[in-house]
Amino acid sequence: MILSVHSLKDSIEGLLTGIRHMGKFEIKFTSVINEYTDCSLARDKKLAFLRIMMARLGNIIRYSPAKRVRVSLMQLNMDIILYIYDDGAGPDGRDVHQQRSMSFIDARVRSFGGRMDILTTPDGGYSVTVLLPYHSLSTTT
Repeated sequence: MILSVHSLKDSIEGLLTGIRHMGKFEIKFTSVINEYTDCSLARDKKLAFLRIMMARLGNIIRYSPAKRVRVSLMQLNMDIILYIYDDGAGPDGRDVHQQRSMSFIDARVRSFGGRMDILTTPDGGYSVTVLLPYHSLSTTT
């Protein structure tokens, strides 16, 4: 996937297309980010969003009994938000691999001055919301 050529939306679509072919769960993707913001988003942030998605989706593939996954890319003022929800059980707190993966995501988000929220629902759903400012001081990948 070449980020300099593709928008973040197109890159996410490409990643999800490959995962859809696995047939493990249904994936729905929505994007309400404007084209200018998407195309002008710094390459390192696009890469960070893709790595975050890969880590979270990898956990869903390996550990979750999810049947449905929802991915949304949004813009709120000068922040970019990535929301990933699955209807599986989520980590039970004992799995070291998932804990490392979530720590990786959190560290990447913080390196850009962003924030990550994790929610579980009584019916077993699990969501990760990542907010990165469009402009930030860090360019670490």
